[in-house]
Amino acid sequence: MGTGVGITAPFGRLLRALRQSRRLTIEELVEASGISGRAIGDMERGRSRRPHRGTITALAQGLDLDEAAHADLLAAARAARPGARPAEPVRTTPHTLPRGVRDFVGRQAELTELRALAREAAEGAVVAPPVAVVSGPPGSGKTSLAVRLAEEPSTPCPDGAFLVDMRGLDERPLLAEQAVAGLLGSWGVGDAELARLTAEERLARYHDVAARRCAVLVLDNAGSEAQVRPLLPRAGRLLVVVTSRRTLAGLEGVRRVTLGALRPRESAALLRAVVGAGRVDAEPRAADVVTDLCGHLPLALRVAANWAATRTNWSLERLAGRLADEDCRLDALSAGDLKVNSAFALSCSLAPEAARMFRLLSLLPAGDFSAAPAAVLADLPLPDTEDLLEELLESGLLMTSGQSRYRLHDLLRLYAAARRRSEDGQERSLAARSRLRHWLLDTAVLAGRWYEPDYGMPPADPGRLVALEDREQAARWIRAEGDTWLAAYREAAAHGEHARVVEVAEAMHWFSDHWVSWGHWVEVYERAATAGAALGDAALEATHRNYLAWAYWACARRHDDAVEAATSALRLARAAGDVLQHA
Repeated sequence: MGTGVGITAPFGRLLRALRQSRRLTIEELVEASGISGRAIGDMERGRSRRPHRGTITALAQGLDLDEAAHADLLAAARAARPGARPAEPVRTTPHTLPRGVRDFVGRQAELTELRALAREAAEGAVVAPPVAVVSGPPGSGKTSLAVRLAEEPSTPCPDGAFLVDMRGLDERPLLAEQAVAGLLGSWGVGDAELARLTAEERLARYHDVAARRCAVLVLDNAGSEAQVRPLLPRAGRLLVVVTSRRTLAGLEGVRRVTLGALRPRESAALLRAVVGAGRVDAEPRAADVVTDLCGHLPLALRVAANWAATRTNWSLERLAGRLADEDCRLDALSAGDLKVNSAFALSCSLAPEAARMFRLLSLLPAGDFSAAPAAVLADLPLPDTEDLLEELLESGLLMTSGQSRYRLHDLLRLYAAARRRSEDGQERSLAARSRLRHWLLDTAVLAGRWYEPDYGMPPADPGRLVALEDREQAARWIRAEGDTWLAAYREAAAHGEHARVVEVAEAMHWFSDHWVSWGHWVEVYERAATAGAALGDAALEATHRNYLAWAYWACARRHDDAVEAATSALRLARAAGDVLQHA
């Protein structure tokens, strides 16, 4: 049956026309699709412009669309989304506050305590600004609490709010000096100035700038006292909130806020906020079972609640039965004595494409990521990947981290990795990892060569996933994906891909002068010199030993050791000369 509306029509108008052509009311489409009436109404009126792929599929099934009409509806939904293809690196600062949860509940006593500290910091009446350490088990909502405080209109932070992921559980946690450099960059201090400063001068500059700001700084996921101690303000009106699984007992003069599981009434309130009061009140016993099986842990509750909220034809009793299903549970995964795997096991019941994407995301290094590397991992077009990421986001399995970037909670990363090992096997995992490694390093070479005199703009490629149309875009990609392509670079070195290691290092040589403060150039050129030696190419080895001499000098200068800087540079330059002499 024709609709009289072309596929170029706005998504909402096309959806309404398809519904009316089937002579369905919104209530009848709700019954047929399982999508809520409010959601359908918002989509038809254009208020909801980013329905994920699972929603479109459910609507297509409810409308009994054939394959072509389903594709038209999906294309209209994609066209409604803002943004160009390929994706351009985001223009936000690296420490922009992530979007908080809209349905935050509970933690009122903790919020009251933190609000008082924020007012105390803003008044500037104390000798040193206050510092709060928020500790608790994984998934207890430490980051959400800190972000909630920073987002509240009553929180006095006219100079903004910032978040630094300290990666305290990673193999390579963020160093304090790296956090200092990143924050100074976010606060307007240029990289050229940072490169001229020693570590001591840079820290002094940090405290000088911090003393003139009235803001909230969240040091998230801290692993030790040494990570955060240099970042605590000495003067001014900057409130620092540190989140950690540990209590960080070695920090003195701080206010400690400890989070545990939610109280039963708070768990019920979270369920009501996400699923809807009517559905929860209609099945109070099932609601209690759901909250108990989630251990009253906010992360687990949110995953389960989001699952139910997007499936209005599910009863809470059915959800409780799913949570109790031992066949889809990983008993080894827990948060302290709180078992959260029952909620995470809902990922077993995602649509196959979304479940596969969730598993593959565990192959990305910790930190935030854009849609492009996820598309490479899954070997899917970028629009399809964005649909799947949005589906995972709406299911509570992903968080947003700045504009158009995503983050996987560390507990969910562990769970996704376990599912991947169980369901995908080693061969497919290695293939996906290899595909990602080659794409990342290819893109790093293209981006870095924008700064090399003999190269500049890369050749046109309509299939390129990221925008590299000028030097500024190239620099943004290198910086935004620094952790990701560096992980791929390490992997290439471990696999003995010597020519590729040298190629990446050479492509980055000219750009490295523009990002001296990054802190990883010693590793880049050390690996490249080793690769040159493995290739038996004395000239390559000598070239990268010279680059390494520069990197050692810059690194030693950052650590305030001028003698070490000069000695290291001279030693490595001589070594490069010896390599050429004996070639």
